[in-house]
Amino acid sequence: MRNLKNISLILSMIVYIFCSCENKTNQSDFVGEPYDPSKPVELTRFYPDSGGMATKILLEGSNFGTDASLIKVYFNEKRAAVIRSVGDLIYAITPRQPGDTCTISVVVGKDSLVYPNTFEYTTTIAISTVVGVPNANESRAGTLSEARIQKPQFICVDDEYNVYVSNESAGLYLLNEEANIVNKIMESGSYNAPTIDKSTGRHILVPANSGNPYLRFSLDEGFSYRNINPVRVANPDIGISNWSFSYKHQFASCELDGMIYFGSRTDSYIVQINPLTREMKPIRDLRAQQSNYFAMFHPKDKHMLYLAARNLYCIYKYNLLTDELELFAGRRGTPGHADGDRLNDALFREVIQIDFDEDGNLFVADRTNHCIRKITPDGIVTTVIGIPGTPGYIDGTQDYAMLNNPWGVAVAKDGSVYIADYGNQCVRKLSIQ
Repeated sequence: MRNLKNISLILSMIVYIFCSCENKTNQSDFVGEPYDPSKPVELTRFYPDSGGMATKILLEGSNFGTDASLIKVYFNEKRAAVIRSVGDLIYAITPRQPGDTCTISVVVGKDSLVYPNTFEYTTTIAISTVVGVPNANESRAGTLSEARIQKPQFICVDDEYNVYVSNESAGLYLLNEEANIVNKIMESGSYNAPTIDKSTGRHILVPANSGNPYLRFSLDEGFSYRNINPVRVANPDIGISNWSFSYKHQFASCELDGMIYFGSRTDSYIVQINPLTREMKPIRDLRAQQSNYFAMFHPKDKHMLYLAARNLYCIYKYNLLTDELELFAGRRGTPGHADGDRLNDALFREVIQIDFDEDGNLFVADRTNHCIRKITPDGIVTTVIGIPGTPGYIDGTQDYAMLNNPWGVAVAKDGSVYIADYGNQCVRKLSIQ
């Protein structure tokens, strides 16, 4: 009954706000008092006190003014859309994923205030299939419903929502949901995780599975590509002259210096590629932590390189500025599944491809746990989707959805997470709102 009364009140107030603004063409024509910088802004209450993305919320107080463009409302650090203000009442829309418990702040002019109560944000998680069907055992281009990708292994997505999928030992696919198309852009060859070139934002880097070469696709030239074969050089600064490696699984492009980095397999190093000189050299010896590595830079701390160590069941982070390497999550040499604190509690079974969202949440394809895991900026590991240790194929909500050996994970700019669901022969899409 209380919820019905709250909904009724909110709807009534929204109607009031819009009716008050009827036949007004300018913000200054709206009813209510304009903002007076000589008077304080006051906050009283807001309602509702809980909801999810795009929840309509009313903020009560005084001296807000009537020009919505001069008012800023934040849920934690995420800015909300302010629709209208009538001086003592603001109509706003909650932003996407501001956090579970939100402090609401209002900024008008030089005044910035915080409501004493908090807003509880409800996250909705669901997964759907974009391309493919289980057990199809074939690969072909076509529309989203027609196309098949037999062994989707690794994945990335650019800012135009082009999704690149490596098909194990059988080329590279490009799909776009809006265009309803899946094209094969490499007919054959064994390629690992595609990566956005952060220094340009207009190129995709795709490492060949073995040897030195990689492909550099251009978004501005019809996805044409160049085959680049960098030359190994010595690095006397760390005492390495003759060196070699096998396997480079995921490149990480650094916005700070324009270089490309990856963790090599045998022998294990952190390797730097200079795209201009086409020289590659080891910058950190990882032979004491020998593993297959998957790499990604942090979106905010751009000097921090994260390395998922598949064979060690853990994730490291490396500081480019200080040369410090430290364990970030999991327990080295201990496989399993456990959520909680990233160092004290969390266990992973087989960490493969990793990617960050814009807020610094790290998504991990935990392959043989059949799950996608998330590590929050405050160090909490959760299972986002999938039933630990149980393979399967079910679309739907977090409680029931199942994956089968997910290898790849990629986060789009709208926060959607694309998954290369290898065992199900599908590309899946995780919506988190």
